[in-house]
Amino acid sequence: MLGNWSFGDYYKKEAIAWAWQLLTEVWGLDKKRLYATVFKDDKGDIPTDEEAASNWLKTAGLWFRPSFLYGP
Repeated sequence: MLGNWSFGDYYKKEAIAWAWQLLTEVWGLDKKRLYATVFKDDKGDIPTDEEAASNWLKTAGLWFRPSFLYGP
């Protein structure tokens, strides 16, 4: 699991792009075997992280790989 957090010096779009580059170009992991998880609150109190989901689709082309929404 590769998680990201910040005190404001970068945002999701860049973090996702950097994570994808690290996993696939630096470490050489097979793109076809990777997938992303995105936050979703099962109770519906906190909005689903649509921004991260959208950026994973744009950056990594995950439309042909499973993408999961998870919450507490």
